[in-house]
Amino acid sequence: MRAAAVLLCLLAALCLANAGALAQEQYGVNLLGNGGFETGAIQPTDWLPSGASGAGRDTRVSYSGAASGRLTVSGREGEVLWRQRGLQLVAGGRYVLSGWVRADAPAVAVLGIDWDDSSFGQQRIYRGIPADGQWHRVELEFVASGQVRAAAVAGGILQGSIWWDELSLVRIDDRPQQLAAHWEALLQRHGPVYTGLVVDARGLGVQRGMSPRIVDEQGGLVYTGVEADPRLVISRGIVAYVRDPDEAIRHPRLAVSELYPYRLPLVVTAVGRVEDVFRTSVVISVADAAIIRRELAKYDFLGRNAVVFVID
Repeated sequence: MRAAAVLLCLLAALCLANAGALAQEQYGVNLLGNGGFETGAIQPTDWLPSGASGAGRDTRVSYSGAASGRLTVSGREGEVLWRQRGLQLVAGGRYVLSGWVRADAPAVAVLGIDWDDSSFGQQRIYRGIPADGQWHRVELEFVASGQVRAAAVAGGILQGSIWWDELSLVRIDDRPQQLAAHWEALLQRHGPVYTGLVVDARGLGVQRGMSPRIVDEQGGLVYTGVEADPRLVISRGIVAYVRDPDEAIRHPRLAVSELYPYRLPLVVTAVGRVEDVFRTSVVISVADAAIIRRELAKYDFLGRNAVVFVID
């Protein structure tokens, strides 16, 4: 009888392990717990704050549902984060981490993945968020570095408060048939969807660099590749550089995928260069920055580093 009980326990454990493995193979399933900050009392379940002078569930502000996750910085500007640990990802799997964010003062939103194995480092995207009272969608697409646990982080660099809601981490089904079906639905819902950004920076003396920035005329950050995956920086750069505008709009990094080559770049003209020692960053108009932020709600091409600079 005791042997039979032990056998049943082993079989149950094996079933649970197999169920966990199958769950990791699922596509389009949110792997984050409490991504909408709907559960918990003062503090949301599954999330831990860091660096904040105040943090918790905010039932007065939400993108959807009944609450959001608020992080507050009092005093000098600082970086604050929500962190959810213990995520088991499939090595080589392609994932999208996304969420909706708003702030009560100009802020830089931070969204990313930290690997428990420090040799894999971390990958984060930094996105300028205006204090316009609107919710802005931020996405980060990445390939899992290894079969190790990871933590999702969402926060900001600011002085004031920032709110996150509807955080999601899903594995992308990038098989050709499923990818085509996804984009057909996206195009039917939104009409034309931009898949990348071309910045015409000719005549400004812009230089090639490892981590260029795009800012607007008011100094608001639109795009930066700080703390992108080092392998990405080395292999293909944060942006691509060309000298011919026609070559820019045909650039392969502006396509959705090699398996689904839909490509529709948004083209803007830089109005200046950031005057620093590197001379790699550009200034665009406030109007163009607003267009970019609006289009990112459909498909976040910045979170996929689909950016091309045209330079002299």
